[in-house]
Amino acid sequence: MNEYPFVVLLVLNYNGKPLLRTFLHSLRKTDYQNYKILVVDNGSTDGSKEMVKKEFPECDLLYLEKNRGYSGGNNAGIRYILKKYSNVDYLLLLNNDMEVIQKEWLTILVFEAKKHNAWVSGCKLLYPNGTIQHGGVSLWPPKHIGRFLPGVEMSNVKFVDAITGACFLIKVSAILKLGVIDEVYTPFLSEDIDYCCRVNNASRSAVLYVGNARLLHYESVTTKAKKITPQTYYIILRNGLILRLRYAPIWEIFLFCLRRFFRIFFVRDQRTNKISWSASSCVDKLKLIPIYFRAIFDALRMYKIRKDKL
Repeated sequence: MNEYPFVVLLVLNYNGKPLLRTFLHSLRKTDYQNYKILVVDNGSTDGSKEMVKKEFPECDLLYLEKNRGYSGGNNAGIRYILKKYSNVDYLLLLNNDMEVIQKEWLTILVFEAKKHNAWVSGCKLLYPNGTIQHGGVSLWPPKHIGRFLPGVEMSNVKFVDAITGACFLIKVSAILKLGVIDEVYTPFLSEDIDYCCRVNNASRSAVLYVGNARLLHYESVTTKAKKITPQTYYIILRNGLILRLRYAPIWEIFLFCLRRFFRIFFVRDQRTNKISWSASSCVDKLKLIPIYFRAIFDALRMYKIRKDKL
């Protein structure tokens, strides 16, 4: 019997051909002895599908005709994996903008998850400049632990409130009990925190941060105030409010709505925490006000919907 649990890595991609190529090349450094890779392509039109078939024959490929977002794309992959492999122990959901910088990262992550009987686990994610992007998530309000600290810190293993969906190791028995990711959050944002909340409600001390396993994540670091697009503003508010209506205390729901209204006019620099006047024009700011109320209305209408069974 193989002492290494069987893990399937599910890499979600949408028009990210250069990033996907870099990540899949780097995955070949991984020293874990019992894993498969599935690339789920969310309807890309940039040649990603053809590139995977030609350059990475070791990878399985599931091509979706249209972009189903984070939840829908991963759920399609989860169902595909569970149908194809009857002996899989863990599924690892991964973004396409990652890079392996530590050959033993998966070995450490999986064996710590197994040792602590964690339902969901995640590793330390680093920015390209070597600082920490993610060392777990604390609630409430949701906050990335350790962000911008030197990369050598936060190397411990501990239970946390939540982890980010960019690297999301799920025990298959947890999926069979709780179901798949909630697609109410489509196209993206807050679905990873929602799943961790469901896990914590079902089993205490179930979400594990493994700080001695490291991956590079090419998520951009926001250091300057940027114009808020109406669609992004709507998604952030609607999905954030759905999450809080389900799990957060009343005071956090109120403060979240107040903060999002404040963001119409002001922005906060993540690194310095300084507040400044938004770069958007007054006309653009006024256009966001009806979107603010529409997002709240939609969140109130949608937060009880749940279709996440296998």
